[in-house]
Amino acid sequence: MRATKDSGVDWLGEIPADWVMKPFFALGDQVKKLNRAEEEKNLLSLSYGEIIRKDIDANSGLLPESFGTYQIVEDGDLVFRFTDLQNDQKSLRSALVREHGIITNAYLGFRPSRVNSRFLNHLMRAYDLQKVFYAMGSGLRQSLTFAEVRRLSVVCPPLEEQRAIADFLGRETTKIDTLIAKQEQLITTLGERRQAVISRAVTTGLDTDVVLEESGIEWYGVKPSHWVMSKICRSFHLTLGKTVNGGDEKTGFELPYLRAANIQDFGIDLSEVKRLFLSASEVRRLQLVAGDVVVVEGGGGYGRSDLLRFDMEGWAFQNHVIRLRSRPLQSSAFLNYFIKHLRSIGHFERLASFATIPNVSADKLGQIEFPNMPFAEAESIASYLDEETKKIDASIEKAAEIVCLLAERRQSLISAAVTGELEVAR
Repeated sequence: MRATKDSGVDWLGEIPADWVMKPFFALGDQVKKLNRAEEEKNLLSLSYGEIIRKDIDANSGLLPESFGTYQIVEDGDLVFRFTDLQNDQKSLRSALVREHGIITNAYLGFRPSRVNSRFLNHLMRAYDLQKVFYAMGSGLRQSLTFAEVRRLSVVCPPLEEQRAIADFLGRETTKIDTLIAKQEQLITTLGERRQAVISRAVTTGLDTDVVLEESGIEWYGVKPSHWVMSKICRSFHLTLGKTVNGGDEKTGFELPYLRAANIQDFGIDLSEVKRLFLSASEVRRLQLVAGDVVVVEGGGGYGRSDLLRFDMEGWAFQNHVIRLRSRPLQSSAFLNYFIKHLRSIGHFERLASFATIPNVSADKLGQIEFPNMPFAEAESIASYLDEETKKIDASIEKAAEIVCLLAERRQSLISAAVTGELEVAR
């Protein structure tokens, strides 16, 4: 067993005896060369812990008119995003540059000269995951400068061991990343299969021998000959929720309300609940009961939907949510799957207004053509889809769990290697 010593840093604990602690500034220098002449055109960005290329000619409205203040970085540099530390404690804040290019001066560029850059990249990822940067400085910090991180205590093995650790982690993380990519591809494939099952069932039914005919609607295609197309508003009552900033605190009732953000692709997420004031009439009008279908009216998730399978007594819903309640002998469960089909084929994008935020109004939703069929058949299709999607969702969940376990394994391996807990052969 190798000899160890106290690192002097609480979260690090013991480190190998021949390793030393150095201040960050002793490992290299801050990148200070700017693209003043704007000759460099290879635009880079920090995204999910990796440096990626961006199109410098993109007309996205998010890029500056001039890149003269951008810093020039080289292969082997490290980039840190030390902004918004107070509000965002989830992002990966460092990455290794692998090519010559330019990157925003809002990031801290660092050029290692007395440390192996690949080792330092892995080490800084371990520091990041230990939330070391968030404890730096005094008070609540939204950003850090080089002057504030230059004395950060950094653990340093001998240079030969740094290279050995970097090589080891390069091999092992590549293996893990390959396994993660396979599981993520499986999740994508399963998601596509799930949507294909839904789309096939809600447009042509379950009977493979049924006679099909043209629906007369270009985007819909063929349908069973005994199905009749009519507008959604003829089969369901549509109600838009209440504007959030309205209500009288003195005379109203304060109730939890369903937000657009609570309606996700995987179902209703009530992990974050907000409240608003409603009058007695609004409480009655905006009730949510089992069998209601709720659809996101506007924002980035417009068109997301779910079927309420339980009464939400004492709840209301906001104005970015549309409630659809079935008329007699209409299947809300079938409608929910039909709306998921519409979203998957991009139908809401054709209908949406983009004046401010993208949205599909209750009026436009109500005017969409919808297949009417015997109630028992609609319920049978919905029950079939409940069972099929449940199986697929279970497989997706299992693959997602494997991804999480592999990611945790990757992080643990990096932390153990760069802190000396795991001895790597030189």
